[in-house]
Amino acid sequence: MVARGRLRLGKTMERFRYFDDYRDRAFACGCGWSGGHDELSADEWADVVEGSCPQCGTTLAVASYPTADEVRAAAATGNEEAVEMLEEEGDERLPFDPEFAGHHLERPGQLPDIAGETVRLTWERVQDEGRSYAEIRHHAHVLWRERAWFDDARRRADVTAILREKFGPRLTELGSTGR
Repeated sequence: MVARGRLRLGKTMERFRYFDDYRDRAFACGCGWSGGHDELSADEWADVVEGSCPQCGTTLAVASYPTADEVRAAAATGNEEAVEMLEEEGDERLPFDPEFAGHHLERPGQLPDIAGETVRLTWERVQDEGRSYAEIRHHAHVLWRERAWFDDARRRADVTAILREKFGPRLTELGSTGR
């Protein structure tokens, strides 16, 4: 389990996109609890919803709110919720950053392999020419760097799930120096 701040990640935590089928799924926790999505304790953040075990508080699911491209794609397939989002918010107000769209962590294979029984990483925010970037570091080595924003809870949850997929139970820490 990775415990940093208030986020307690279970080894079976699943990451979902907003329009995935997570609302119809069953979840099980290491403490023995099991149930449906609607039984999870939900914490809503600016860009993500965490679903936690109601018994022990371990995060079992993280669902990201949709990006502009995801809303447009879902609306194009006739998804009623996505169509409503476009009507309410307007396409121009949905979040989109060309630099991020062209280079962001999407899958475990984008990360290098790390030897050892445990993997301890840090999430750092750095400034470069007036722009904010998130860096995932292993000791002094930067494993990944991408554009970041002020409120990055959703992105951090997405990246954490990808790191969990890549390193499995060897990932024992995703800390931050507070930068």
